[in-house]
Formats: sequence, structure tokens, C-alpha cells
Amino acid sequence: MNFGVFAGTAIHSTPQVIGAGFAFSELAGKTATAVKLVRNCFMVPLAFFIVIWYTRKILKSRKKEGIRVKDIARAFPWFLFGYFIMAALNTWVPLPPETEGVKDLINTAGKFLVISGLVGIGFNTSIRAIKEVGLKPLGVGFIGAVVVAGCSIAMISLLL
Repeated sequence: MNFGVFAGTAIHSTPQVIGAGFAFSELAGKTATAVKLVRNCFMVPLAFFIVIWYTRKILKSRKKEGIRVKDIARAFPWFLFGYFIMAALNTWVPLPPETEGVKDLINTAGKFLVISGLVGIGFNTSIRAIKEVGLKPLGVGFIGAVVVAGCSIAMISLLL
């Protein structure tokens, strides 16, 4: 379970969290997925406040007064509500017992799509482009990952 909490808090992207968790164990995969989805739920209010702040900043720089709903609606990442819609459907619209195989098929298809996405990311990675950018961004990313992993391990040690 601890590895699942670690993966869910220390790994940035949801597909990588799921992949790392299930590669470790079934329990770690379920735990990592749950932790990451809770983190994702907090994106909606955070995104809303960032949109308001950013919209206010842009309007102030353009010497406009007042935030219009249209300005906020245009800047808000509406795809975030997809998480809540799918969770609600899974919770409140149970499949009949005779269609239990459909849920297994959907879960298998979901795992396949996550793996396919990760493979696609790997195939799209260019070593030449990494060499052109240089080692500095790679070093900054590595240091950031170590800091996040360290904070995650520290909080797990303190709280679990």
C-alpha cells in the first residue's frame, strides 16, 4: 500500500501513476490510482482560482475593469469535469449482473490504452532533441523529481 501512496503522490502524470502502481502489485495499483484521482479532484477548485487570478491580471494589464463570466469560461479547462462525470457514472449507474463482463472488458481496454499511450510517448521521445536542449533542463527535472519523491516519502513516514 505504501508504494501505491508513493506512486500516487510522487509521480506527475496519471497514466504513469497507474502503470507504476500496477507494475508493483494489484493493491499498489489500486491505491496509486485512488490517491492520484483524489489529487486530480483538487485540480478543479485550484484551476478555478488560477483562472480568476489570471483573468483579473490580464484584464488589469489591458486596463479593463471587471471580470466577465465569458472571460472565465473561456480560460477554464472544462475537461476536468470528465473525471467527476465518469466517477459519478461508475458510482451511481451500476451495470446489471449479466453485463459484468462488460466492466471487465472496459477495465482491460483502459489498461491497454494507458500502456499504448505510454508506448506512444516513448516512441515520440527524441534523444537528438534532448541533446540539443542540453543537460540543464534534465538536471532541473531530476532535482525536482528527487525533491517531490523525498517529500512524498517523508509524509508517508510521518502519516502512515
